[in-house]
Amino acid sequence: MTANRGAFGEAMRAAADAAWEGRWEEAVEAYRLALAQSPENVEALTGLGMAYARSGKHSEASAAYRRASDLAPEDPVLLERVGKALEGLGRHKEACKVYIACAEQYIQQQESPEQAVACWESAVRVQPDAVEAHVQLLKHYQRQGRIREAADECLRLARIYGDQGRWDYGIR
Repeated sequence: MTANRGAFGEAMRAAADAAWEGRWEEAVEAYRLALAQSPENVEALTGLGMAYARSGKHSEASAAYRRASDLAPEDPVLLERVGKALEGLGRHKEACKVYIACAEQYIQQQESPEQAVACWESAVRVQPDAVEAHVQLLKHYQRQGRIREAADECLRLARIYGDQGRWDYGIR
């Protein structure tokens, strides 16, 4: 609940203006003022996350996006932003897990298979040996009849299994 709607609205407008002009530190401060009035406002938390990310403060961006995602767990875009922030921090294993969870959310909501594919691709970009993401990409490409991409994923999986010494599994 917003403690003071006028102060909240004014802070949100100031934040949007600062963000539009690329004044990210000012945007951070304005979003923080808005959140002082309405601590659980997902729009303000998302804006704060973006302002932190654009300021190069990926840890703070991750925290803001994660909090927004906790408040709006049905929104896969917020999870995707958490993944990007973690990636910016070099926390690739965690980012990979978040991207995979984000893809699953897109699939469950039957919103956008393309977005799910983009998340799986992000997962394998940050963690090239992410078997689960490669398997999901393989299944997607098979369903779509994209033979070349499916074959490439099979080869990637065989290479990963071989690197893990799981020769029998990779050959089957």
